[in-house]
Amino acid sequence: MCIRDRFRLVFSGDEGFALNEGTWRLVTADGRRAGDVFLVPAGSNAAGAPLYRADFCLLASLAPANPPR
Repeated sequence: MCIRDRFRLVFSGDEGFALNEGTWRLVTADGRRAGDVFLVPAGSNAAGAPLYRADFCLLASLAPANPPR
C-alpha cells in the first residue's frame, strides 16, 4: 500500500518499435546510466507512437522505526 505520494510517468516511443513489459535501463544522451524503470505498454498516442507507463510510490517507511524483538 502506498502511504505517501504516488505519481506516474508516461514515455513515448518510436513508431514501429515496441518494448515488452519489464525493467529497462535508462541512460543519458552521453551513455551514462540514469537508473532502471519498470515499463508497462499503455497504448499509443494520436500519431500512432507507442506509449509506456511507469508508476512510482514514495513510501514513508518500509519497516517500523522500532521493530519488535
